[in-house]
Amino acid sequence: MPYGKQTYDPEKDVYTCEFPIHEKDGSYRICNKVCQDLVRHITRHHGITSVEYKKMLGLNKSESLMSKRTRDKLRKNKEVQKGWANLKPIPFKPGDNEVQSYTRSPQNRARLRRLHLHRKSNKKIKLKNNT
Repeated sequence: MPYGKQTYDPEKDVYTCEFPIHEKDGSYRICNKVCQDLVRHITRHHGITSVEYKKMLGLNKSESLMSKRTRDKLRKNKEVQKGWANLKPIPFKPGDNEVQSYTRSPQNRARLRRLHLHRKSNKKIKLKNNT
């Protein structure tokens, strides 16, 4: 997945999770879970907020992580609407809604580097086997 783009399938109305998961053998893999409510998935299964996920992937703050069906269900639910009554709009500063600059921690930088090298080595092995 290119940096700054979310994997959304408009035909099925689902998102694919791109969170890196650390395996027991020290390798990494991408979650690739397909779900309608990506916010709920990343919060429950990966323990990060949607803001952290968007920063990690370089997404806009206003990028949606919920399918249209899920958003419509929430809009129709009266209990959810009661909670929205106290919300106030968040004012954005000019340029604040664009792709976020994200400073990675040394641990996260090393983890992503290992994942990237692992992907490169797998591609080379596959290319050698095909020729």
